Amino acid sequence: MLRALASFRHRASRTLAIVGIVAPLGLTGCAALGWGGSSSSACIDFSADEDLPHPVTLWVFALETPLKFEQEPIANLLDGVKPKGVIEEIDTVTLAAGDVRSMRWDGVDARTQQIGVVADYLRRPSDPEGSLRRVVAARCVPFFTPRLHMKAGDLYVP
Repeated sequence: MLRALASFRHRASRTLAIVGIVAPLGLTGCAALGWGGSSSSACIDFSADEDLPHPVTLWVFALETPLKFEQEPIANLLDGVKPKGVIEEIDTVTLAAGDVRSMRWDGVDARTQQIGVVADYLRRPSDPEGSLRRVVAARCVPFFTPRLHMKAGDLYVP
């Protein structure tokens, strides 16, 4: 019985030692990929159609949670209203016809989980309905960087 207990203690201490070494490495790896709480960078690849009728300004927001951002009228967001879950406005990006831009923001608040983007697009009554607001993950990971495409009257994830 004592021998079995000693063997169990040895295995348990070895397992705890392995977990103590591997677990922090795993958490660090997730954070480096932008999948964890200490991420301080956000990236988006933007593109615009060749037939975009005029330059469009995109307002970029750091979000802790997207719910209130998605419910707030776009005009209010453009006027500076900051609903719950919006941490800060981090940038504005202007896209013209055919533009392609890869943007990276370093030093964003560590609470940032998503990036909200609003297109300040003037619509005529004849313009088709489309979405002028999108939410994407706040991450900078090669091959997994969020992409947004602007076409006449619509901002979408390709």
